[in-house]
Amino acid sequence: MTRRVLSLATIINRKGWAFDGVHNSYTVALVVWRSPRCSPASTPASGPSTASTDATRSASSPSATQTDATNPGGIFDDTDTQEPVVAIFPGPAQSLDHFEATAAEGPEKVPVTEFLGWSNTAAFPQIPTKAAFKVWRKIKSHPRFDGEDLQTEKAAERERERERETTSGGGGSGRSRETSTPARIATGSSETMGVPPSRGAPRDPRPRQVHEGRRRSRQSSDRGSRFRIVVAETTTTAYRQHWIGDDGAAAASGEEGVWPVYHGKSFDLWTPDTGDYYDSCNAETMIELLQQRRQNPGPGSPHHGFSDEHLADPQTLACQHPRIAIRDIARANDTRTLIAALIPPGRILPRHAAYALASESTTAAEEAFTLGVLCSMPCDWQARRRAELHMGNSEILGGLSIPEPGADAVSLRLTEIAAQLAATDERFDGWARNAGVTVDSVGPDEREDLLAEIDACAAALYGLDVDDIAVLFDTFGRPGQWDDRRDAVIAHWLRITT
Repeated sequence: MTRRVLSLATIINRKGWAFDGVHNSYTVALVVWRSPRCSPASTPASGPSTASTDATRSASSPSATQTDATNPGGIFDDTDTQEPVVAIFPGPAQSLDHFEATAAEGPEKVPVTEFLGWSNTAAFPQIPTKAAFKVWRKIKSHPRFDGEDLQTEKAAERERERERETTSGGGGSGRSRETSTPARIATGSSETMGVPPSRGAPRDPRPRQVHEGRRRSRQSSDRGSRFRIVVAETTTTAYRQHWIGDDGAAAASGEEGVWPVYHGKSFDLWTPDTGDYYDSCNAETMIELLQQRRQNPGPGSPHHGFSDEHLADPQTLACQHPRIAIRDIARANDTRTLIAALIPPGRILPRHAAYALASESTTAAEEAFTLGVLCSMPCDWQARRRAELHMGNSEILGGLSIPEPGADAVSLRLTEIAAQLAATDERFDGWARNAGVTVDSVGPDEREDLLAEIDACAAALYGLDVDDIAVLFDTFGRPGQWDDRRDAVIAHWLRITT
């Protein structure tokens, strides 16, 4: 039986090379579906001509070229497996020559099960070359930032358990987690993350109770329970009436009892506060409003599952502590797309920025590790494959693949560097002590080398090799734009992996 194939190519209509009247700011998807009932001879051609009409087709449409319309790029060639596949051509193609070269090279054939694990919405990534697909697939083999990839696995595990119970004839009510769960690397404790035990170290005022009901059952399980993605702490529509309306002047002047309301320009990579604010607000008013908002949280609330003691204490509000913020407005062709920083306490985030809500058991070291990965070039390269205009939404941000922190030297080194870069001044003093570093410990002459080392650590944790790193940087921006950074990262990668 012939397997089912979904084929997709993307183009950008620069100078109208494919269509008349289609602006070049849009990415156009060209899709071909072949089911087992269709023979190759009856399958329509893959290319812009399949989506155009005589009225819209331009003179330069690739329909005029001589290509194998029945089997472009060999996408319908049968293999030993009968599993349905998704055939994705590198792209987007920006000219007829580019499109023809891409079609001749052929697509990346991905099993449907793997493809559906890349996102919650079966979204197609924009992968520029065949070599870049290797990098993408290595990165996407790691767990999602929001942990939602665990739901399918948990359901499958329950189904397997039911099958075992049926086969054995037992009731199975006393299932043992230890016997059914594979061994995992111990993560998240103060010892494994290189942080002094809490008994002898200053501790963050946030309670550290661990809720057994929220524990997961595999190595990547802690990701979803460490952080939850909050798209907007507040909205301008609902909260503007409670703000001062001075474009941030009162907050910038340091007026007592006033907090800045951030927007995207209020922070940058490893820069927690630029002094450019959206507005100012009264701190007591915002604490009261946010505290009321999280009471009796429903299943859809990011605060669902937190203990009653935690929710009853206003001191545990996220805005009262350092936290990871991610800028919303972002484009794949910007110098950097994923802009994250550890912002100080006493900052309000409207729709312009998302943040990672730490759980009650999340440590400062785990926060530093996650921030380091998010700010690395490998993770940003991953984000650029999906982002169009926005980064701070739960689908793209939550779907980022993040390696798990462990007790290995590379994880510990990434955590240390990230904590040093994040703790810029005394506002992060308590957080820094919990992370095992001191504030303002990075000199200006050290910064660039440490950033390259973080990239190397992240690449190693993603499982990338030297060739992968070269592909990643060569496809990140303009040709030659990142050559010096690439060479520095490779040098660090060779040192830390040998």
